[in-house]
Amino acid sequence: MEILPIRTTGFGEGFVVTVDGLTLFHGGDHESNEQSRDLFAREIDFVGDRVPKVDILFLQMVFEEQSRSSVGVFHALEKLKPAMMFPTTAIAATGFYRRFLQEAAEKGFATKIQSAKNRGDLFFFPDRF
Repeated sequence: MEILPIRTTGFGEGFVVTVDGLTLFHGGDHESNEQSRDLFAREIDFVGDRVPKVDILFLQMVFEEQSRSSVGVFHALEKLKPAMMFPTTAIAATGFYRRFLQEAAEKGFATKIQSAKNRGDLFFFPDRF
């Protein structure tokens, strides 16, 4: 198992964990907003320069109407090209999430973007099970 910590734009750290050939990146409190966009992008680039592939990406998306956190998430999707991505806050259940999915599709990202709708929802990584 390999663990690569990153600084976050908020509290604590984020982690890239590689185990048995599967790489997960959980950004923790790493959020893109107007005040932290450069730091956010530097940490995403740091991961992209050190990790050959990210299979599943978990990134925070909050206060979209105020901060356009999707700008940083789109940078992460472009740089890391994960197979799957999960927004990690309840805000994903609001109307912005549908707009985010539409914009991601228009940009042509191959990443499958998922979000739980109900407690206990299960997701399977395609080539692993």
